[in-house]
Amino acid sequence: MFNDSSVITRTDDRPIEDQWAALALGADGNTFRATSGNAAYQFDLRSGAVLRSFQSSDSMFTAIAVAGEPRAGAGPPFAPAAVPALSGWLPGLLRVCIAGIAISRL
Repeated sequence: MFNDSSVITRTDDRPIEDQWAALALGADGNTFRATSGNAAYQFDLRSGAVLRSFQSSDSMFTAIAVAGEPRAGAGPPFAPAAVPALSGWLPGLLRVCIAGIAISRL
């Protein structure tokens, strides 16, 4: 974390992680997500506490995105625009496609 004078006031880290690769601000503006190796974490922005985490059993994370996350520099000057969230019918269509792929591989 930086203060208004760009001085580091706090760092958020996990003792066993050394491969930090991606960072995304949560849609609520109160959390952020970060990845390290095969682990993904959700941190509380104010306290730095880990709220959630999970590990991939078969791949390393190289990027992260959060639906609805604020995006810097994507709108009028200094006005962040949100990444659009999925519309009501799109998640259902995605489920159907994934189910179709799973059935076809049986």
